[in-house]
Amino acid sequence: MKLVRFDDINGRETFVNADRVNHVSDYGSGTTEINFGDKEATVFVTMEVSKVASTLLKAGRL
Repeated sequence: MKLVRFDDINGRETFVNADRVNHVSDYGSGTTEINFGDKEATVFVTMEVSKVASTLLKAGRL
């Protein structure tokens, strides 16, 4: 399990298991959706989608 730390749209610290991510989507205005299961298993973070993808890829290589 590779946990990656993000801040969600409410400013709360949240951790995502990089191995379980299904997709990331640009939600506009610097917000990215990270999905790691069904529709209830989604977190919205205040970070550009390219930076989220890069962060998750780096975690996958460790």
